[in-house]
Amino acid sequence: MSSAKGLALVTGANGFIGARTVEAFLLAGYSVRAAIRCPNSASGLLGALPSYAASGRLSTAIVPDITAPGAFDEAVRGVAAIAHLASRVDFSNTNAEEVLGTALKGTLGILDSAVKEPGLRSFVFMSSIVAVRGSDPRFEGRVFTEADWNDNAEDVTGIS
Repeated sequence: MSSAKGLALVTGANGFIGARTVEAFLLAGYSVRAAIRCPNSASGLLGALPSYAASGRLSTAIVPDITAPGAFDEAVRGVAAIAHLASRVDFSNTNAEEVLGTALKGTLGILDSAVKEPGLRSFVFMSSIVAVRGSDPRFEGRVFTEADWNDNAEDVTGIS
């Protein structure tokens, strides 16, 4: 079932913030296609929002490898909005260049797919506050703006 506002794609939809983003789009009147890595993850998300799943306003797209060329081509078809939250996280990998390269490749991949979709009206990239402030406790309670940037991000989780 489509909605008046159209279809939104949310990547990383089975993560904490991703799932809340899915819910926010649904409450705002969008239908949502949730991009997830594996079919087993779908049941948790669909089960958490059963009325939306039953009505057809919540569906899933399986994207097993966000770094694969064309990985998002099918998922972006027909969408009006994209919220990109997905990043492959591997806490055992301490090589910052590899972690950043993987995150960058996934983001560029979805952007490549997005530019092919003529109905797309908006694209939002979401990241962690750790990317801006690192894990430094001195910044607790501070309000950050577009002017803030962390030139010293060395924490692998902060740059993913």
